[in-house]
Parts: sequence; structure tokens; C-alpha cells
Amino acid sequence: MICCVPDDSGPECEDRTSEECAAEGGTVSTATSCLPDPCAGVTPPAGSDVICCIPDDSGPECEDRTPAECAAEGGLVVEAGSCDPNPCGSVAPPADADIQCCLPDDSGPECEDRTPAECAVDGGVNLGAGMCTPDSCAAIPPPAGGIVTVRCERRSGRSKVSVDGSNLAPGSYLARVTSGADTVAASAQPTVGDQVEFDFDSDSRDIAAGATPIAADFIQGTPPQVSGAILTLSGEVVVEATADCRDR
Repeated sequence: MICCVPDDSGPECEDRTSEECAAEGGTVSTATSCLPDPCAGVTPPAGSDVICCIPDDSGPECEDRTPAECAAEGGLVVEAGSCDPNPCGSVAPPADADIQCCLPDDSGPECEDRTPAECAVDGGVNLGAGMCTPDSCAAIPPPAGGIVTVRCERRSGRSKVSVDGSNLAPGSYLARVTSGADTVAASAQPTVGDQVEFDFDSDSRDIAAGATPIAADFIQGTPPQVSGAILTLSGEVVVEATADCRDR
């Protein structure tokens, strides 16, 4: 009996019994010979393999799958006879395809495969498509776990604030101080060990020495208070605290 058996390059003509043909997912042909080929243009039966582009960190991968298996793996059926040449190169990944997600961890951010939505829910940083490597998240400090000490002093005609961070992952950080309705941010500073220090001052000599300028009346409130925050370079707050200021 002539049987058109599914194959990557298209249905192949084989001599099979009807039982063997069915077992191999083939289609019985009314032809009496494989010459000329009676299987050209034969549609494979439902449940036979198709060419499926399956999402992967390095890009869609071409695999033989049944339509049900392709759908279950989040793949896309393409009209191709085989995976050689690869027909999946131009297939865009689904909107919910996995990305590199840097998730908070006690020992530092860890890269995991997540959908963008899952990454956001877990408090991670989306690095986009690609494969996680041991160094994927090396430049991203953890969003929590640090310690900040805020000291401030208000004098007649002067405001002075220091924001000192410790127990931080190596890297560079920003600082922000707020008092009343006023907020001032300092430029990035690298850690020394696990520490980073920021000075804010209205005194011209301290500003010349590197302090971030603030107004002489920056510190507000009764009692006077300042909130200080350490932030990542992307603007995420790592740690923050509020301090009562000395009033002289």
C-alpha cells in the first residue's frame, strides 16, 4: 500500500500496510506506485509534526512539533518544509517572551528568566532579551539592604547635611535630600569598600571643597528635619531615613 509519511522535507512516499501507515501518522494514497511521487502537495493529517518556532533566550528555535505541542510551548507554526535553512530567524518573539531579569538577593542581584510582567512583580530590573550570564547583573546594585545615616545642622544663614551609606554592594550611587518642599540631588559617587558619602552645604568654602550646593534656608520644619536617600544610578531608592537636625 502506498503511504505518504510526514518528514521534515515534506511527505515521503513509502510502501506500508494500512496499520503501519496509520502508526507513522501517514496518509494512505490511492496510487499504486511511488513513481511518479504521489505525495507532493499532500496535507499531513491532524496531529502530525509541523515546523514550530519556539521562544528561546537566544532567539526562536526551529523544532518539529505537533500543532498542540507547538502551542503548549508558546511556539509559532511557520509554513516551511524543514528547519534547514532556519525559517525562524525573522520570527518576532511573543510579547510575553522571557527576558533577563535582575532580581534582588542578599548576595547581590541574580539574573533569572522572567516575562517582563513577572520581572516587574518580583521587583526586578529588566535587562531585555538575551541569555543570563554570571555577570549579567554585575553593574546593578541591590535595591535594598543598605544602611543610611543622615546628619543635619541649621544655623543662622546656613544649612548643612551629610548622607552616609554603608553595607552597600560595590558600585556608584546617587543621593537625594528633602526638607519641606525642597529637594536637592547630588551627583554619583563610587563606593569605597561598602560605603559612600555625600555632603550638602550652603557654605561657599564647603561647596568649593566638593559639597553639593543647597540654599541657606534649605532645612525647614519645627523641629527642623531632613530626609536623605541613597539611590541607584537608575533612580531606585536603595535606603532612606529622616533625621531631626541640630538648630543653632
